[in-house]
Amino acid sequence: MDAGQYQDGVRLSAGERRQLLERLETLSAGNPGSTRRQHERLEYHAPSIPITIRHPGGTDAYFRVCSRNLSSGGIGVLYAGFVHPETECELLLVDVHGKLHPVLGHVRSCRHVYRRVHELGIAFKERLDPRMFVGVMAKVTSRVEPAGSTPQLAGIALVQSTANEELRLFQKCIATVGMQMVEVETLGQILDAVSRMEVQTIFCHLADPQRVGSLCQRIRDTGYNGPLIGLTNLPDCAAAATLGLDGYHEVLVRPVTDTAVYRALETAGHSYGLHGESAPILTTLDPRNSNTGELVRFFTTLAHQAADQIEGALASG
Repeated sequence: MDAGQYQDGVRLSAGERRQLLERLETLSAGNPGSTRRQHERLEYHAPSIPITIRHPGGTDAYFRVCSRNLSSGGIGVLYAGFVHPETECELLLVDVHGKLHPVLGHVRSCRHVYRRVHELGIAFKERLDPRMFVGVMAKVTSRVEPAGSTPQLAGIALVQSTANEELRLFQKCIATVGMQMVEVETLGQILDAVSRMEVQTIFCHLADPQRVGSLCQRIRDTGYNGPLIGLTNLPDCAAAATLGLDGYHEVLVRPVTDTAVYRALETAGHSYGLHGESAPILTTLDPRNSNTGELVRFFTTLAHQAADQIEGALASG
């Protein structure tokens, strides 16, 4: 599945989504809901869940939706359109360890909530343990801010690592800035994840200096133009920085610290437009062209400057 085939299925900015979810939760607090509900619902605000909607007649549609809540028997998601009840679907959910789980279900209910947005109640074909998935989101909503300012970003970050301690550090940092982490172990898993979902950031393992360029090339050949951040065990920072000249946004030398991860995410956010109130920057420029990254960063800088000028003009009346 080409990542471009998963279209934005919500059509709201990050701020609008957050406000809508907060309003729905407020309304829900005053209405306990049906006494027939069989499964406990947990708050689950995943920002970008790939979903395949299998329309009657055999036509499949591919979207990214955001979720509201999750239970062992189903999930509530926001989608900019009406879907007939009993329509079958498949979601890709990420557990607290960053693993992908295909989950089959069908639309049980569809109600209009805002503009074109509907809330879909999706019933799973097989029950699951919701706490396998809610842990990461809970850290986002109830996080403790580290010392200093941290970036507030959006989207999915792939992390290639097999070290449990390092994965826990990345999980904490990525959840704190508002992103969703997906754990991968191999280059093949990176390529598969990029093909199936809209990935905003990739942290990839660099083990062989002779293969750094080809590894980058294979990832860029998928059409991925976002920040590519290397992780290496090379003790010499200068050597690692040299590796970074082959198309990597930055290279982090192990052992990785939370400060280094936050800094890398912050610079990537400024360069590629990953901040929570904005959508990711997409480009049709050839990713194999050595000037593409610089052009995207230059355009993003100009866009930020223009946005600041517009915001200032609106504020001054």
